[in-house]
Amino acid sequence: MRYCSSCGSLNDTDAKFCQNCGKHFDYDGGTPVLETPEPVKEESAPMPELVTEPVQAEEPAFESVQAAPVQPEVVAAPIPNPVPHRGKAIALGIIGFILGINGLLFCWTPFCSWLFLIFAIVGLILCNKSKKLMNFRLAGAGKIISIIGIIACAIFVAFTVFLLIYFRDDLGRVFENFFEYMENVEIQFDFY
Repeated sequence: MRYCSSCGSLNDTDAKFCQNCGKHFDYDGGTPVLETPEPVKEESAPMPELVTEPVQAEEPAFESVQAAPVQPEVVAAPIPNPVPHRGKAIALGIIGFILGINGLLFCWTPFCSWLFLIFAIVGLILCNKSKKLMNFRLAGAGKIISIIGIIACAIFVAFTVFLLIYFRDDLGRVFENFFEYMENVEIQFDFY
């Protein structure tokens, strides 16, 4: 008899494969086992019978006092607290994200940069509220975009103010010429 070195099961000596796992014995040979004769059982002397007599219980020297049964205290498992205002947090996060995107994308609009600066600031406030109510990832992204939008809008507002101050005389003449031109233009409608 031999043991398989892979799974440890007992196989015939002349077996080429393990009966349990199918490993080929020609490669590892298996571990041969010498057959040993069965151990001889020794006969032992019979055990004497034990005689047991009932023991009488002695009365205790003191009086026993029974305590009132203790009721186990039932403690309810804590219920996980769901986010109380989940819908509100998601709505605030989405609106803040959209306002932040608007502030970032349209900050370059001439003479309207201040409006989109306000959008970006409101977007940042809404994203902060959403982040406090619930850790909403879109609110985190909206927060970052709103901050970038605020910076970009502030730059364009400052640039617009600079242009208005520096070119105020030229802009005044442009507007005067525009309004004079509009007064002199006659709109004609041709109907066939």
